[in-house]
Amino acid sequence: MKLGIIVEGETEYFCIPELVSKLEHTVTGRHHLRGVGSDYPWEDVCIKLVYPYVRGFALQNSVRRPDKVVIVVDREERPECCGGLATQGEEILKEKLAEENLAINLSIVLPNTQFECWLLAEAELLDRCPMFKRPLSRLIGGITDGKDILSIINANLKPSRNWDKIRFGLALAKKLDLSKGTVLQRSRSLRKFVKELTN
Repeated sequence: MKLGIIVEGETEYFCIPELVSKLEHTVTGRHHLRGVGSDYPWEDVCIKLVYPYVRGFALQNSVRRPDKVVIVVDREERPECCGGLATQGEEILKEKLAEENLAINLSIVLPNTQFECWLLAEAELLDRCPMFKRPLSRLIGGITDGKDILSIINANLKPSRNWDKIRFGLALAKKLDLSKGTVLQRSRSLRKFVKELTN
């Protein structure tokens, strides 16, 4: 399947294509929103930030046009559930497309609460990393959703070590095994992402 990708930030911009390739799909176009933040009204995120890119994909010719557009935006501190936000956002985008007599298959998936919840769904990959004071898998536990993974990472770095979100995120994305039930069990939002690309 050819996919158009719209993501929140640079880490996702580089990592999502890697995850998509594991599911045997191809990214034909990608955009990042340069950060959103949970204080930005959800309707505005969908209409002002996301829709122009969705519209662009919908207007592409049949050769370049993706089979599906996947939008990945962090839930962060939004009080609504990921599923509710995704459904609302998809309805908003489809209505906007219909106003212009356009249509394209699309799906919104929200990492809960941040994209690193997906990347650290196999935290054992970092347990022997010399950057950290202690094994991260013990600190993160069996569920990554709902946790501030970046804070856990930064709080356990050795002195003078820094977490490069893009560089290390991409390394984790390349090693993350999306075929493992134990990995998918740790993040419901990651399971949703995989489901949207396997249906």
